[in-house]
Amino acid sequence: MASKALPLAGGDRIQFYRWHEFYSYVQDQWRIRPNLTLSYGVRYEYPGDSFQYLRHLNQRILAANNNDPAFRFEPDPKSDTNNWMPRIGFNWNPQGSDKGVIGFVTGGNKLVLRGGYARAYDANFTNINTNIFQSFPFVATHTILPPHSFATLINITVPNISNPEQLSRTVVSEDFRAPATDQISIDVQRELSADLILTIGYVRTRGTGLFQTVDGNPRLPCPFGTGPGTCNTTGIDRNTGAPLPSSTPILAPTVDPSRGMIMLRTNSATSTYDALQASLEKRLSRGVSFGVHYTLSSFIDTASDIFVPSVAESVVSQDPFDRNSDRARSSYARPNRLSGNVVYELPFFTKQSGFIGKMLGGWQVNSFFNFQTGAPLSALNGFDPAGANTSATAIRPNVFTNLDVSRMTVAQLYLINQQQREQAFAQAQQIFKALPSGPCVPGWLPGPSLLRRSRCGPGAAAPSCARR
Repeated sequence: MASKALPLAGGDRIQFYRWHEFYSYVQDQWRIRPNLTLSYGVRYEYPGDSFQYLRHLNQRILAANNNDPAFRFEPDPKSDTNNWMPRIGFNWNPQGSDKGVIGFVTGGNKLVLRGGYARAYDANFTNINTNIFQSFPFVATHTILPPHSFATLINITVPNISNPEQLSRTVVSEDFRAPATDQISIDVQRELSADLILTIGYVRTRGTGLFQTVDGNPRLPCPFGTGPGTCNTTGIDRNTGAPLPSSTPILAPTVDPSRGMIMLRTNSATSTYDALQASLEKRLSRGVSFGVHYTLSSFIDTASDIFVPSVAESVVSQDPFDRNSDRARSSYARPNRLSGNVVYELPFFTKQSGFIGKMLGGWQVNSFFNFQTGAPLSALNGFDPAGANTSATAIRPNVFTNLDVSRMTVAQLYLINQQQREQAFAQAQQIFKALPSGPCVPGWLPGPSLLRRSRCGPGAAAPSCARR
């Protein structure tokens, strides 16, 4: 099989992007008291209109195709012009007595409390524009099946568009904009000695309007079966177990059957990050400095990226009608992280006098380390057996267990799966042996089975009977 993307009449083979961005900020610092300082400011960003090239290109394509509305680039994203980012922070030294319990905690004037709030925006990146450019209504992709697929494809130079509405599209929502993050933090810093500092703090970051890929033309819910109004992707009659007359899977209809697959990029995801951070730092003295930092965090989101974060994940929600059901640990979550560094100045030839001193003096030994928990794992079927998504290639399997599988390793999950399969087969064998002998009696096997079976005794001679 071979595929080839050809630009439409009036289109380009190479993309040309050019836009202007504008950034400005004002800030001030107010020393309210000798031991209390307030910082505040506001920043404004205009990220430019990166879609103006695609918009102008589409006008040429429309003109070359008789202004057919099926060739229109829509939705048409508007300019993002309201990115205001306030920020405020404070720094306070209590400067109390060094006596008693409070003095032990503050050390007199050795403790500082700091905190603040800030909003920030993330700019669009041209990968999104490139994806749009590589789909209809800018190019048309031809796929030729074997035999001689490549030889046939290289001779195709003009796109054949018989039904433009059915061609796959990648689009952005009309209100596509820069995602926002709001962060608050507070920490306390204590001087333990002249060169040793301990810092403990809390950080919370809330992301809203984050980029997400959405199935723009999803399949409607459809009950499994073989009769009218049902769907069947197995090719097997659920009542008899015989192959269906047609090998073509019966998929659920899409929301708009007249349109093909639509990959929609939009601002519908959210995230929440909470972290407890602790640091112990030693300033350089006696030839040694070091820092040790630990973070305990929780990172939850509804979509970790606009593109596939890893090979073990699907970029679109499993249920396109309830995207919040995908809310879980982020692909970028690392709940525990320990890092550190050390600098040691070698104690010889410190004055670096003479030729030998300059060659051998002033050397340092530096080292650092990082330890962190691994990335979360999403178990996938490897395909979409129900045809539930038009734009997903894999979905998560059902979990038929009451066990907490969230903290299990792959090896443990595999072992439990094998054990449960053996138990299920043993239970089915007991049910089968308990059935009376004779002709097949249509009915339901005990238990919450999804498929209707024929209850057949061990001695039944009917040709449709089979042990399962």
